[in-house]
Amino acid sequence: MSQARIAQYLQISKATVSRVLARAGLSKLSVLDPVESVQRYEHAAPGDLIHIDTKKLGRIETTGHRAAGDRRDRTLGAGWEVLFVAIDDYTRIAFTELYPDETQENANRFLANTHAYLCSLGLRPEAVLTDQASRLSPPLPGFAPT
Repeated sequence: MSQARIAQYLQISKATVSRVLARAGLSKLSVLDPVESVQRYEHAAPGDLIHIDTKKLGRIETTGHRAAGDRRDRTLGAGWEVLFVAIDDYTRIAFTELYPDETQENANRFLANTHAYLCSLGLRPEAVLTDQASRLSPPLPGFAPT
């Protein structure tokens, strides 16, 4: 029902109806639309799906100027470090390692260490979901289905 029809039905001014609806957060019709529920998924068993991602972090070598109080102190070219993160979809158990770069060798080492860690907890990793949103089938080496 439009604000004009509400005003006519209640026999009050349109401005009053508009003010009351705005105060209640109902001045737009889109507010009355039902909210769509968030579609979540969770795999049925521990180890069914392992999410893997990376995060580049700035390498901190010395105390910065804010702590030291001297703006002339500068560290140029400190570079980056890469944090590799693996999270089991079902249990939310996480495993992380910090590497100096994102080379394929470091990625393979991380996958092997992740597999060993999860197996030590009694999980059987079966598949990997990367940040490129592609579920790998067959899984990466070390993540073979049982």
